[in-house]
Amino acid sequence: MYRKDNRHFYSNFAEIKKYTDGYYRLVVYKTDKVFEFPDREKQEENVNDEKLENNISRARSTIFELAMCNDWQFFVTLTLSPKKYDRYNLEKFRKDLARFIKDYNHNHGLQIKYMLVPEQHQDGAWHMHGFIKGLSEREYEAFRIQFPNKLPKYIVDKLREGQEVFNWIQFADKFGYTILEPVRSKEAASNYVMKYISKNLAKSIKELGAHLYYCSKGLKRAEFIIREERIRDAFFPDYENDYLAVKRYRSLDEALQVFDLTEYTGNVSDLKQDLMFRRYAVAEVGR
Repeated sequence: MYRKDNRHFYSNFAEIKKYTDGYYRLVVYKTDKVFEFPDREKQEENVNDEKLENNISRARSTIFELAMCNDWQFFVTLTLSPKKYDRYNLEKFRKDLARFIKDYNHNHGLQIKYMLVPEQHQDGAWHMHGFIKGLSEREYEAFRIQFPNKLPKYIVDKLREGQEVFNWIQFADKFGYTILEPVRSKEAASNYVMKYISKNLAKSIKELGAHLYYCSKGLKRAEFIIREERIRDAFFPDYENDYLAVKRYRSLDEALQVFDLTEYTGNVSDLKQDLMFRRYAVAEVGR
């Protein structure tokens, strides 16, 4: 999947991974990366931009993988109350939240796990979107529409549509406002989270020395097979958004047909072994 003109070329890359449901998924990542045939004075800027785009692509790849491989309970939005917390200190929020969940798990015999992406308001304050699982029913309560003037419009609209929206009681007591929504579609929820992984966020995060996403240890991951850029034009995804396109296959042999590997003369078994070594080794060196 290449597009060329006189001064630029654009490229996507794809990965095949075996997911926890037993299917192979080919995921084509639509990079924002634009390679210029560089002027000398632009080379350093281009290198920095490429590193930034690589970070963004890796983050989106991981978010999609974690979203699809784990049985998430809720899509979650975590906000901070200025009366309870410093809304502008992301690192403190991240550390205190991780400690809060760790202690709560220990004290109540739970295994709450999460994957969260920070988002910055225009005024510089932070909140997070993502996924959470492991909450027992005593940890959350349903929002009610009896007093709509006291609820955000987003929640009121959801309730009027007949959807359930919950409040995470313990988080709200310590940090601020929270919204829990049952995960109805992993693809749609991951798309919603991925849209926050932007250049602006990446630059802000880099300045803070922070991360594009945060997640619990021990989450399920897909088995990496290969990464490749030579993708045939005739690719018809099952699911597509602004950041990636996904096709599900029952076998690895089927998935490999999407790659343009006409120069390779070995059999499929040799191909799998060769590509796994070459592409994964290159990817690890570049990390």
